[in-house]
Amino acid sequence: MGIKDRTQLLPALRSVKEPRELERMERAIDATIVAQQVAARSIRPGVEENWVAGLLDLEFKRGGAVRPAFAPIVGSGKNSTILHYPEHSATIGPGSLVVVDIGSDYGRYAADITRTYPAEGRFTPEQRRVYEVVLRAQQACIDMIRPGVYFEDLQRKAEEVIRAAGYRDYFIHGLGHFVGLDVHDSGLYRKPLQAGMVITVEPGVYIPEKSLGVRIEDEVLVTSGGHRLITEALPRDPEAIEAFMRK
Repeated sequence: MGIKDRTQLLPALRSVKEPRELERMERAIDATIVAQQVAARSIRPGVEENWVAGLLDLEFKRGGAVRPAFAPIVGSGKNSTILHYPEHSATIGPGSLVVVDIGSDYGRYAADITRTYPAEGRFTPEQRRVYEVVLRAQQACIDMIRPGVYFEDLQRKAEEVIRAAGYRDYFIHGLGHFVGLDVHDSGLYRKPLQAGMVITVEPGVYIPEKSLGVRIEDEVLVTSGGHRLITEALPRDPEAIEAFMRK
């Protein structure tokens, strides 16, 4: 009897979500969106990163989630350029950006959303320029998502947009990942996308010498006719972020 390769069996089962799985994932997303809003309201110069991070677990529970799906990332200033910044030990400085990468767990299913906030409620011209490049790259990739598209197609598109703006050397990670039972879930990364898959789209630009990091991350459901942005309730547009923070 020959040996059969079954290494793709579990990733295949976990890649495509059933309706009941999507329901739990959307509950996790709802709780995470509320926590992002609370984080945005608490961010201002002089506030400790660990204070912002400490608010999140309570908000997850208020939203019906049991726990964080992963350790929160709240990085300001130069820390915004560290991909998985774990410390939360700095004080948010004036004129800085704050990257908030968080996700709750609901029914053992994870969420994962990142936003970048200006500490003083308004982007500087350079911060806004970089933010809009990242947003443009993200939207270009989201627009491409449909059955038959490959992860590598999306990665190439993000690199193309960021390179055209002159920031390719500062985009230092992959574009996204599957989400499900784990925040970085098992999945068919080398196969074409199928309806029912949920992936993140999270381009970023990180410029350590300027203490300037921007990442925008959303979750997208692949549908039979294209896609649905399932985290769209949390604004990405810089004007909307500024308006929300001014409140």
